[in-house]
Amino acid sequence: MWRSARSPSRGPANEPRRGLTWPSSLRIRPRRGRDTTHGSGGEESGVGEWGSGREVAAPAGNSSKIWTRRGAGSYGLLATRLANHLLTTPHLPPELLPAAPLPLPVRLHVLRHPALPPTSKLSFFLAATPPSCPLLGATFPVLVRALATHSPPLLDALLPFALSSSCPSELLPALLSALLSASRVDTALALLDAAPPELLSRLAAAALPSLIASPDPISAVPAVRRLLPIASHPPPVRSTNRLLLALSKENLYDDFRHVFDEMSRRGLPSNIRFYNICIHAFGKWRRLDMSLKLFAAMKTASPPLVPDICTYNSLIRALVVGARVADGLVVFDEMKLAGIEPDVFTYQAIVDGCCKSFRMDDALRLFQEMRGSSGVKGDVVVYNSLLDGLFKAKKLDEACGFFETMVADGFAVCWKQLEAMVKA
Repeated sequence: MWRSARSPSRGPANEPRRGLTWPSSLRIRPRRGRDTTHGSGGEESGVGEWGSGREVAAPAGNSSKIWTRRGAGSYGLLATRLANHLLTTPHLPPELLPAAPLPLPVRLHVLRHPALPPTSKLSFFLAATPPSCPLLGATFPVLVRALATHSPPLLDALLPFALSSSCPSELLPALLSALLSASRVDTALALLDAAPPELLSRLAAAALPSLIASPDPISAVPAVRRLLPIASHPPPVRSTNRLLLALSKENLYDDFRHVFDEMSRRGLPSNIRFYNICIHAFGKWRRLDMSLKLFAAMKTASPPLVPDICTYNSLIRALVVGARVADGLVVFDEMKLAGIEPDVFTYQAIVDGCCKSFRMDDALRLFQEMRGSSGVKGDVVVYNSLLDGLFKAKKLDEACGFFETMVADGFAVCWKQLEAMVKA
């Protein structure tokens, strides 16, 4: 019996020596009825499942070889051969695949290969992965990330596969998120149209934040209006605020009201920015009733919301636009009693309202308060409002004196504008 010169602890356990055979666990055995010749150059061309010893068919050239081997190296060989083939052609013929399912490490090696183009990865995945493959949960997200990063249009090809798979509840959310992140909105909506009914509400809720976060949220408004009522839960309040602010800036009242009503149906969020945006927008659109209702709802919310300077400024502006300047003055005093100091925007709104309603005494009083005790530095808007109001009230002496004050404070007025004020 041959004995190794090395100690057992230092040499390989099954190291072959001349005149001896391989142990049965590592012996290469051909399957019956198959060609057992070697590939070009005498290289072994077959591999088995990683570390399992099971027989797997692997092609080499035009002939299929079957080998049994233990260890990860054989699967590295298979993964390398598949990747090398895909580097030369984007399509993978079925005859190049083993008869048995590919193990997970081989699939991940190909899908993560940095040199393979996205088309080759997609071709490999579709050729090697049946819709019922138990490894979809691990391989599908890897492919989706690769396509979304390097070739987003190829994501469209995954929609039929995901819909026909045995686990659409796992694949569809990942695909939907990638489509929306890549601005493939049409395909994302097609996914929602074809999604199983039991998944639709969850998918709609997942789609809303991505739609609203797009560079142009206004273009996503039709989709948002369609998905918002069927979503399992409303979008995060930050996303809702972003959408409402964009709709307000674009003066899209109908869309704004639709989103607001849907949020009201589900329960208004306890978020002061949400209330500030809505109070300002409804006031701008002369829906003073809605602004006042929201202001009252803030105080009765659970927990109650404390109005801030933006809340009061929006409400005062809404009252001025609604020709309720007296109520605006009441809110102005309430704000100061609450310990909130007016800023320049507060004075812009309330002084302008007083001037347009010919309450010049109140306007001048507020102006002196602004320059004195409050310490707020007025701007040209406040000065122009007062100057225009004095001329319209036919208080020419006061207007001339105020004009000198305006110039002394460093605010210039356009002569054409001054002439228009005098003629008015």
